[in-house]
Amino acid sequence: MSQKKIPTTIISGSLGAGKTTIIRNLVKQLPDDYKTIWLKNEYGDVNIDSELLKAKNIAAKEILNGCLCCVLVGKLHEALIEIADTIDVDRIIIETAGTAYPFPVITQVKRVAKLEFDGLVTVVDALNYEAFRDNSVMAKEQAEYVDLIILNKISLVNEKQLEKALDYVHDLYPGVPIIKTASGNIHKDAILGIDPKLVNYKENLDYDNHESHHEHADSVQAFGFTDSNNIYSQQAIDDLLEKISAWGFIRIKGIIKTDTGYKLLNTVFSRTTWQDLPDYNKETRIAFMSKNALAYQQKVAELFKQTILR
Repeated sequence: MSQKKIPTTIISGSLGAGKTTIIRNLVKQLPDDYKTIWLKNEYGDVNIDSELLKAKNIAAKEILNGCLCCVLVGKLHEALIEIADTIDVDRIIIETAGTAYPFPVITQVKRVAKLEFDGLVTVVDALNYEAFRDNSVMAKEQAEYVDLIILNKISLVNEKQLEKALDYVHDLYPGVPIIKTASGNIHKDAILGIDPKLVNYKENLDYDNHESHHEHADSVQAFGFTDSNNIYSQQAIDDLLEKISAWGFIRIKGIIKTDTGYKLLNTVFSRTTWQDLPDYNKETRIAFMSKNALAYQQKVAELFKQTILR
C-alpha cells in the first residue's frame, strides 16, 4: 500500500500580480474541515537566516477559512519536512516571492518523500507585466515548468493592451493553457487536483456537460463520467491519457476502480500520478477540464469505454 502523500501546489508570479487574492479565493472554496497550509515565501530565497522562531522554519501567522497561513523563516526544504512530519494537513499551497524562480521550489518539493507535486501555476499581471518582463535565458528555461497561466486584472486593460499581454504570455509560455480573470476568482478544480480528503465531497467530480461559472473571459469547460459497474485497466487508461495528451486538457482527475483496486488519478498535462485509495468503495468518477473540453467529450467517452476490462 502506498503512503498517503500531501498534494503541494506552487503559485508563482510577479509582485502585485494577485497571487494572494487567488489563493484566498481558492481556500474559500474548500470544505470547512479541509486542512490547508499556505506557505508564503516572502523573501524570494530558500536559504533565509532568521531568529524569529530559532530552530523552527515556519511561523504560523493567521487562520483563514480553516487555512493555516505560514511565513517561511528558514530553509524551504526543512520547512516542508517540518510541516509533513508534525502537522496533520490535507494540502500545501506555496506562494513564491515575486523575484523567485519556481524550479528550485519544485525541486525542494520533490525532495520530500511525503509530498506530491501537484502543479505550478503562474500569475501574470495584464496591466503591469511590462514592468516585470524577463527575457533572460533563465526565465525561458523556468517557463518550461509552468502548467497553467492565470492572466489577472484583465478588466483594467483595453482590448489592444490585452492582446499585447497575451502575445507576451504565448511567447514566453508556448502551449501553456491560459485562464483570464478580472480579480482572481478561479474555480479550484482548474488549479487543484483530487486527493483522499476531497473524494468525500462528490461535487469535486460532479460534472455534467457544463461551462464552469468562473469569473474570466474564457470559461473552463468540464465534463465527466460515472460508473458503478465496471473495472478499468490502469495501463489502458495510461495509454488513453498519452493518446489525448495533445488535446489541451488543463486537468484530468478521478477515482477509478482498476484491476489493482481503487485509485486516485491526477493528470496535469503529460504528468500523471496514481495513488491507492484502499478505504474507498463506491463508483468510478472522472472529470476532464479544458478551455474547449466539450468538443472532445464524445471521442473521450468512446476511448474511455475501451479501457474497461472485459
